[in-house]
Order: sequence, then structure tokens, then C-alpha cells
Amino acid sequence: MSGWQFFTKITLLEWNIAYMIHTSGSTGAPKTVRVPHSCILPNILDLRENFNIQQNDVIFMASPFTFDPSIVDLFLALSAGAKLIQVESSIKAMPLRLAEIIRDEGVTFIQATPSFFRQFGHLSKTHLLYPSTPLRIVVLGGEPFPNPIALEEFRAPGNCTVFYNIYGITEVSCWATLSKIESNDLPADLGYPLSETDLRIVNENEEDITTENGGEGFLMLGGRRVCLIDEETPDSITKPMFRATGDRVQFLNGKLYYRGRTDETVKRMGKRLNLHSIELLALSSGFVQQCCAFLDSNQLLILVCTGIFTVEQLSQYFQENAATIEQPDEIRVLDTFPVSKHGKIDRKKLLQLVQNLRVPEKTLNWETCLAKEWMMATGKTTTDESNFILSGGNSLSAIRLFSKVQEQVARPLPLLIDILLNQSWKHVVDHIREETRKNTEVDSLLNQPTIKIFQRGKQAAQSPKHIDQTSEEASFELKQIWKFSLKKCIDASPLVIQRKEVDAVFVGSHSHHFSAVRLDNGQEIWTTRLPERIESSATCDMDGSNIFVGCYDGHLYCLDARTGNICWHFKTGDAIKSSPVCTGFSVIFGSHDRILYCLSVARGDLIWKRTISAGSLFASPAWDGNNRILSASLDGTCSALTVATGQLLWSMKLATPVFSTPVWCSKLERCLFASVDGFMNCCAADTGDIVWRFRAAGPIFSTPTIREQRILFGSHDNFLYCLHEESGLQLWRVGFTSPIYSSPFAASVIICSDTNGYLKVLEFSTGRLLAQSRMDGQVFSSPVMVDHLVIVGCRDDNLYCFQLSNNLS
Repeated sequence: MSGWQFFTKITLLEWNIAYMIHTSGSTGAPKTVRVPHSCILPNILDLRENFNIQQNDVIFMASPFTFDPSIVDLFLALSAGAKLIQVESSIKAMPLRLAEIIRDEGVTFIQATPSFFRQFGHLSKTHLLYPSTPLRIVVLGGEPFPNPIALEEFRAPGNCTVFYNIYGITEVSCWATLSKIESNDLPADLGYPLSETDLRIVNENEEDITTENGGEGFLMLGGRRVCLIDEETPDSITKPMFRATGDRVQFLNGKLYYRGRTDETVKRMGKRLNLHSIELLALSSGFVQQCCAFLDSNQLLILVCTGIFTVEQLSQYFQENAATIEQPDEIRVLDTFPVSKHGKIDRKKLLQLVQNLRVPEKTLNWETCLAKEWMMATGKTTTDESNFILSGGNSLSAIRLFSKVQEQVARPLPLLIDILLNQSWKHVVDHIREETRKNTEVDSLLNQPTIKIFQRGKQAAQSPKHIDQTSEEASFELKQIWKFSLKKCIDASPLVIQRKEVDAVFVGSHSHHFSAVRLDNGQEIWTTRLPERIESSATCDMDGSNIFVGCYDGHLYCLDARTGNICWHFKTGDAIKSSPVCTGFSVIFGSHDRILYCLSVARGDLIWKRTISAGSLFASPAWDGNNRILSASLDGTCSALTVATGQLLWSMKLATPVFSTPVWCSKLERCLFASVDGFMNCCAADTGDIVWRFRAAGPIFSTPTIREQRILFGSHDNFLYCLHEESGLQLWRVGFTSPIYSSPFAASVIICSDTNGYLKVLEFSTGRLLAQSRMDGQVFSSPVMVDHLVIVGCRDDNLYCFQLSNNLS
């Protein structure tokens, strides 16, 4: 063989492609990367030796095959003869189920993103990082390493699992540096280069920065480990070659530290600001587990955090430890961050989420907001003569205060900033009052409803026309005017939307069919077939254009109200029997996977999710019309949470399961939880403490209805009860022929059905029977009354419509 032929053969072997992969585009435009054996093999051999991977190891593959760490996991296992564990992507979104698999399989090695690992939360102490765990090593990469102090909160005392920080880019497939975490110092260093990997750090003039001279610069990777990117060929490559990472790093005390992305350096107030330094400052406070900093298009610095803390604490920390340019305009607290399919924080989606959360909460008091922001900025309370600047405020905090107040009043206040900087507290307050007063009449006209919505739980807010029942001799009749077959039994309660074009009823059944029918004649408007049974009662958004309904296939579906077309769907880990509630910009619902979900109305993006207890969620959540929701689970856990973030306000435990949807009392100072031991529990809305309890003679599955300080609910003891809202004392009860599962509808009369199919009309004040009819099957659906029409579903497969008439009128 000639020398030329030998050289050619070596060259071909050097560029023998092992696999091809695409970058995610999270650090720029997506690229096609062809990875030679010579580039990936040193990673496999080096890491196998560093982590001492043996035949008895069990490796959990956290990454999908579209993310190159999966290749490392695969060949670490194959080369050592170790066991490899893979699960479906849907299981990865279920922390408890996933933690159970990792524990039961005896996993010894996990390589994942920090975001993936954080999802386990407190479960890690019992399932991953407990004292006798077989889990030897956890390697975290793909994102900045978490605060080591916060990471310790995931460990049980006595746990000895070793953590590593690993760094690399797909363009040099896959990992480039490794650091063993041996202290709680923040941040963790990047460590030393892996085999056949060279690092180069250059300044803005492309001059090399070395360990000896120190400093901050741009990191480049490669040397002998080179991949082919996009249209590159072996002939176009000259080694050593270095790829730009897009990351800033710093040599400090002989170690290399990550200092953020180059595109995270922004201009603010005329100065350069690195957003990663804001994140590090927040993490160093000890209040934050995870955070992302953004400079929004309107030049607001937004810091989004997870962790157990108050915004006031973190704001105070920044005031004491950060320069003016580093002070966040907004601090948002979330339970979890959205992640990409590769397990990294999806920063684009996170920013969209924060922007969507900026929905004005008009029920909040803007004066309270103004006083709170003033106090945070100046540290002083106000008098009529207080001046913002003289009290210690500055122009940046004035802009932050201006933005908050403008959000609260939900209208532009162009003169406010000038008044705030130059005049007194009294002038500021008077100006806002005058601006809000001038717009009250306009708002009143704009907010006139164009539709009316009738469903279980909205009776008191939108009552049907009055029905005269004063005469003892009055004769009423319930006359069936139409029925509509949905092929199988209907347990869901109907939703009725009255609009100018046509009044429509929406309901689903066990036949998988979800239908819209005309209220006046029962004619089908459209029917959409979903993959599984429908037991969840539907709800709609504020203008009635989108319908939301859960399905036994574990999806929540958003349907176009006019066509039935599926706009989007979101998958949970189990069947959805809970009915969703729409809060304007979000839709909230529970699943039998034990998780409460909050999605954006527009696209079904996950805003937050929370596991409150070990019990599945059958009961629907209840919204107070502002920023609180109630949730109840089948293990008896009852909770209050915030709408915006899902933050837990309080939680208490009843002795038996809760199937009935919780209810807010009239003044929102109390709430109701009904349980299967027959108790109606009235609780303080701000603490969950029991105020009073009433016990029926049988289990309560019926959701209570409140109207005119009366609480109405059915029981399995065959009685419909009426209690006084304030005291819980029984005012009257009416016997039915069988247990009452459904919820009564309360207007000028009460409509209620029992499981034997009897539908009764009762006088509101006394419970006197006015009229009744019977359907041909069992009834678990709750009736809805619109004008003089009563709509209810039945287990004989039909949706019924009855007309209530007064024969003497």
C-alpha cells in the first residue's frame, strides 16, 4: 500500500460517521450535526472510567433520542454490560410514577438536566436520595448547575449520592468538561476538560485568555474532537478546530466558571447588564431554588423564580445587595418552569407565560397596591404630604410602581409618572381616582355581556326569569318538549350558552360523543367524537367561543363552540373526570393522576401544575372570581391555591374522600367542602379552619348550591337539604325516592333530580313540591334551568329538555 493510500484510509476512518443529530435551536438556528466515531468514542470511554460504570450498574435514560446525552447513556450501558432503563415520555411528566420506577429498578446512575431532576421535589428524599439508595451518581448538564445549597434540600440526611456538573455542546458531541461537586459554593465550576477535548477562551479581540492571566471571555470547544455541521465536508476541516459555544466563562482562582450566554448581555439604562449575573444574585440569596431573568421588549427586567420565599424578601435582598441597574422591575413566582422535550427550561415559553400572567386583576384594590409598592421602594409609610423621591425612591423604582398601578387599574395613566416624581402622595392618589372615575361609564358600556352562560355552579350569578309561585293553588307542569340521544348514558351536566345567533346546549356522554344541540328544539348543531368516555361536565371561556371538556383518555380538549373542531388538547397521566373551570386567561382542572393543572386558554400551554396530596382529583376546582381556587381530593385533602401560580395558601385534611365540588360562600370569607361521611364542612376561606359542620344521614356527593344565604344540597339519605349559610342550621329538608347525586339548580324555584330519574320543581323558601316528572333511567347529571326550560342528562342515553309552565297563568 502506498503512503497516499494509507493516509486516505486513515482519513476515512477518522470521519466514519456514527450517527447524525439535530441541535434544538435553543442557542441559535437548528443545525444538522454528523458525529464521527472518533468524536463520541472518547466521551464514552472517559465517562465510563470516571464514573466506574460496571456490569451491575443500572442506568436511567432521562434524555430522548433527539438529545445527544441519550447516546452517552446508551453506549455507557452497552460498553459496560450494564442495565439500561427507558420509559415513555408521558411517564417522565409524572414525577411520582417516575420516582417509583427509579427506586424499584434500583437505578445507580442518572444523567439529566437540572430541570428534569428538580421535578421530583420532596419525592427525591424518599425515592432517590435516601440514606440507603443504590443511586451512586447524578450528573447534571445542559443547563447551569443548580444552587448546591438548594440541592441539599432534596437529600435525606445520610445520603451519599455524588453530584457532577457536566458541560458540552452538540456541535462537539457531547460533553466537554466535568466537575465533581464537593462543596456548597455558588456557582459550581465547569471542572476539567475530558479526553481529547481542548478549550479556548478568547476576549472580544479574539486574544487568548489563560489560567495564568485570568479574566472573562468567550468559550470555544473542540481541538481534536470535531463533528461535521450542515454542509461541511472532511476536506473543509482543518484540525485543531474550535466551535464557538455562545457562552461567556471566567477563569477565577484557577477554576473555570460559566457566566451566561453572550445573548444574555443586554443594555439597560445605558449600561451593559448580564442577565445570568442577576440569576446568580437571586440564587445566592438563599430564597430561590431556580430562576430566569428576562429583559422584556418594554425594557422591564423580569425575574421569574421558584422556591419558598416571599417577593418582599427577595426585593429587599436586591435593594441591599444589587446595583440600581440590577434591580428587577418585576419578580414573578411560579411552582415550576415549562421545559422542552430535551428537559431544558423553555425560556421562550416561560416569557410568554409571564406575559400572559399580566392580566389585570380588576377586583384588587389599586390603593393597596400603590401603598405596598411605595413602601417597598422607600421603606416608609405614607402621609398626604409624602414625596416619593424625598422619601427615598428613585426613577427606576418609580417606573416599577407606575407599571404595577397601571396594571391594577387596567388603563393607561400617561401623567402618573410625572406626578409621582414631583408631587405628593395625595396628588398621586387624587389623579388615579379621577382617571378611573372618568372611565367608569365607558367600562360599563364595554363590559355589557353579549352572552349568558348557564351551568352547574353558576346559578346564582345568572338567574332565569322569575316564576310566580305565590299562590297555594298555583298548578305547575313539567312537560317534555324534546330529547336528544347521545348513544350511551349521560353523567355529565349540561352547559348552556345563550347568544344572539342561537341558544345551544353542550354535553358529552359515555359513547365518546360530545354534542352541541339547539336549546329551542333539540336539533343537533354538531357532534365531535373523542377517543374515550366523557364524564366531565364542560365549561367555556368568558365569551363562549371555546368549550373545555375532560376525557377518560387523559386529555383536556378545547373545542370551537360553533363548529366542534378541536382547537388544542393537553395530555395528563390519567382519566379526567373533574370538570374544568375557566378564569379568563387560564383553564384549571384536576386529573386522576393526582395533579391539578393550569393551562392557557389560548393554546393549552402549561402554566403550572401541582400535586397537592396522594389522592386523585374527582371534584372540580372552584374559582372565587379573583385569584383563589379551591381543590379537593379523594383522600380528603382540601386546599386553597392562587390562580396565577398555583401557590398553596392552605391545606387541611378531612376524614373521608371528597367527590363534591367545593363552593365559595357568598361573601368569599368562607367556603364549603362536602364529604362522603355526610358532613357539610364550612371553613374560613383564609385559613381552612372549620367554622361549622352539619351532618346529613348519608354520604354527600351532590355539589352544594348557594343562593340568597341558603345552602342547598342532596344526600344519599334521599333528602334535599336547605341550610342557613351563616349558621349552618337546617331550614327545611325534602324527601326524594332515592339518593341525590346531582346538584340542585336554584333560581326563583329549585330544580333537583334523584338517581331514580325523578325531576322535581320546589318552592325556594319552603321546599314545597310544585311539579315533577320522571325520566326512563338513572340520573347523575345536574339539571340546568334557562328561562322556563330545564335541561338534564340521563343514563337512558338521552339529553332531556322540559318546559316548566304555570297552568293558571
